[in-house]
Amino acid sequence: MKPSWWRGVLIALVLGLVFVAYLSPASQVTLANLWALCGF
Repeated sequence: MKPSWWRGVLIALVLGLVFVAYLSPASQVTLANLWALCGF
């Protein structure tokens, strides 16, 4: 079992990635590569 705060940290990281990708069009390629590496 993962600690209860682990899910909150994961959500914060995902929201951070989305926020950065929204602010920087150039990072969309990097974000797409991260999704590919994660298997999504």
